[in-house]
Amino acid sequence: MSTAQPRALTNCYTTITQALSVPLNKLPLESDEMRHPRLKKIGFVLACIGGMVWYFHEPKPTMISLYIGQPFAEVVKGSTYPIRGGVEPGLDETGFGWTDVYKPSVILRFNDPQHGFTHPPTTFLAITYMDGVVATVATSPMLKKLPFDQAVELLGQLQQQFQRGGWQPWAGNGSVWFDLSPAGKKQLHDNLRDIRHGWAEEAWLIVPDKYGITFRIKCAANCDSKWGWIAV
Repeated sequence: MSTAQPRALTNCYTTITQALSVPLNKLPLESDEMRHPRLKKIGFVLACIGGMVWYFHEPKPTMISLYIGQPFAEVVKGSTYPIRGGVEPGLDETGFGWTDVYKPSVILRFNDPQHGFTHPPTTFLAITYMDGVVATVATSPMLKKLPFDQAVELLGQLQQQFQRGGWQPWAGNGSVWFDLSPAGKKQLHDNLRDIRHGWAEEAWLIVPDKYGITFRIKCAANCDSKWGWIAV
């Protein structure tokens, strides 16, 4: 990626999903909080991470297939990634455990038959389990840093998957779909370089009575530089 290109901005996306039995205004915003073994919330998280690695060749991906509430044994059976490499649930009375992925390349498939979606390959994915079932998932749905235009293209692809799966913006906080018209992209570009917006934009999405998602694109480094560089 050439530094001579002023629009070569790098981005990542974040979503947080919680079962609607948890008040939406109580959703945790940090993945380490969601991993705490005392939490009984069931949720699904897609979170940004720092220090993504550049790869010259895209590796052949493995698959992790799951849904929130799916038993650990079923996740193992339905995935090609070696799920058993983490801390398996069931070692104590809470049924708490986790699976961490920090090597390329893994595809996340959220396999809810009506509201499911599939993310592109990633170098990072983290699953936590409570009571022996999937409680949270965190991922950054990309293999490497992306220029702004490519990142927004990916944002649009993810948004289309959510729309096809019956997700809708949550009226409770005035969320709307990302505006990906030319004017909307320009405004998004400006907001990601503006500290008053937290160098991020997000939309809370829901499947009524079932799921909630915070769908976020965020700048993480050099956001106020001349070129507006954004790093995962």
